[in-house]
This record gives sequence, C-alpha cells and structure tokens, in this order.
Amino acid sequence: MRATTRIAFAISISIAFGTMIFFTAVVAPTLFDVLPINTAGKVLDQLFPIYYTLTAILCVIAFVTGFGLYQQPTLKRARVIQSLVGLTTLLTWIGWLYILPRMQSLTARIPTFAGPSTPLIARFFMYHGISMLFNLIGIVAILISLAIWSTGDPSTRNKKQI
Repeated sequence: MRATTRIAFAISISIAFGTMIFFTAVVAPTLFDVLPINTAGKVLDQLFPIYYTLTAILCVIAFVTGFGLYQQPTLKRARVIQSLVGLTTLLTWIGWLYILPRMQSLTARIPTFAGPSTPLIARFFMYHGISMLFNLIGIVAILISLAIWSTGDPSTRNKKQI
C-alpha cells in the first residue's frame, strides 16, 4: 500500500508541476504571440478553467497521498513536503474558485484590451497579477518539494556510505 501511495504522490505532483510549467511557459505566451490580444484572451478564458480544475485535483491527490510519505526517519521531510504541497493546493483552489471567476466577470465587461486603460482593465490586471504570483509560488513550492522528496529516504541508504 505504501508503494502505491508513493507512486500516486509522484505521479500527481509531477503532472501538476508539468501542467503549471507548460501553461505558464508555453501555452499563454504562444497564444499571445500568434493571436490578437482579444482572441488570445478568449482562448485562455476557455482553457484556464480546465487548467485550474486539473491542477487543483492533482494537488489534492498529491496532498492526500503525501501522508503516505510519513514514517519516522523522514517525518520532518514529509512535513515540509506536505506543507509545500498544501500551500500550492490552497493557492490553486483560491485561484480557481475566487480569482478566475472575477477575472472572467471583468473580461465579459471589457470590450477590448487594446484601448486606453480603464478601471475595469486595471482591476483585471490586478487579479491577473495575483493569479500569476500564486502560480509562481506554487511552481517554486512544488519544485522544492520534489527536490526534497527526490533526495530519497535516509533509512534506505547504505549505512557504509559517507
């Protein structure tokens, strides 16, 4: 059972991390490079609910299965990993259930982003900045947790190694 839990943790956290990196570094910039700003925004408006749903579910799976990492020799490491994954999970859910709906509501009321800045556009970019910050914190937190987790279980190391 413990091996299955560790595998589920590894798969869910790795896919969540890959999804976050892919959308942040590839999808969003590419859409804005090849499409007009309003069209790219409409495409992202359709993609980000899928992104948040997938990432939020994967983070919950990683958080729950992360309890399987707990054992006496690695208890401190497991708690750090759990805290980082929990932070990412929380930020993802806030982004999905609070920030994204507000951004979509604002987008529906903004006729174009190509014109001069308006209070609605300023509010949209405030929420956008917060969502980007949450995403960046989540990426860093998962990267750190993967680095800690990948160092291995000290109880399984050869005791003769220095």
